[in-house]
Amino acid sequence: MNKAFLVVKLARPRTWTFAITSYLFGYMATNTPILWQVLLGIAIFALGTAATNLINVYTDIREDAINLPMRVEMVRGLGRRNLAYVIGGLYPLILLLSVPFGLNFILVVALAEFDSIGYSLPPLRFKRHPVTALLSFSGAVSLPFLAGLVLAGASLLNPLLILLGSFMFAYGTVKNIPDVPGDNRAGLKTIATVSASLKKTVETSALLLLIPYMVLSAMVALNILSPIYLLNMIFLPFLAYWALKNTRTSNLVKLEQLHTFGFIYAVSFILFNLVLTYPSHISIGVLGFTLSFIFLVSRFGVDSRLQHPVKSYQSLKQEGENLGSHGY
Repeated sequence: MNKAFLVVKLARPRTWTFAITSYLFGYMATNTPILWQVLLGIAIFALGTAATNLINVYTDIREDAINLPMRVEMVRGLGRRNLAYVIGGLYPLILLLSVPFGLNFILVVALAEFDSIGYSLPPLRFKRHPVTALLSFSGAVSLPFLAGLVLAGASLLNPLLILLGSFMFAYGTVKNIPDVPGDNRAGLKTIATVSASLKKTVETSALLLLIPYMVLSAMVALNILSPIYLLNMIFLPFLAYWALKNTRTSNLVKLEQLHTFGFIYAVSFILFNLVLTYPSHISIGVLGFTLSFIFLVSRFGVDSRLQHPVKSYQSLKQEGENLGSHGY
């Protein structure tokens, strides 16, 4: 039982909400939702995100020794071989669960699995470079949304696919800020590691986070999206708050707390657009359930991403640099 709980913590349940809400968002394009398709799709994309997180834990254990030492202890408690067995079982299981949805859905899920494996695992290891990392990371939202559209029998030329994809692309620039020490050691070229300082990192990320709002404004101007989507501009003050707070601290505990703030912001953006697109009791229910799930998972600590020791960004940056490059 203890090992099973370790697997769940390493699989990071709160992050499953990205793919699940995106799948439901796409699937709500159907006029005749079917309960078993809703539930099975949720299971498929929850397991898919879990597999992504687990394979990331498996490949990144060296940098986690600096960034997230408690996660490394969890892996040791589980056993790295057992972790590999779980990962090896999840990917075929996900494809098997996709069979009732038909060939087109299976193809999208297979593409999502390729993206999931390639993100962390050599020789592809998309996360090794900023652009490929961000493109791959955006698939965590755009591919489940696409799968939902396929299952709903809706047009795949949905402008929301571009909006959500660009949003997740931009959000991927901020998630690595607390992980600079280990990423330096691994030789990863993220927006955070290639910048000269934390302030430069935050400034660059803040500018990139404006990309989806520029995309949104352009689509409204071209009558591709309804002007109601301009209500998304209410999120801009949250971006300003995030940027300001990040530039005023070098404490990695505070940076980790801001990382969680950014996560809530990203999930809220998807849910807000779900409600804008489908204003109904169902979408409100999805919003309420998702936020409640995140709260409960965080409240009971069912997550392997624990707080950093209280050290400064610069001291840990030097630690990471002194440890050399990644072994892959």
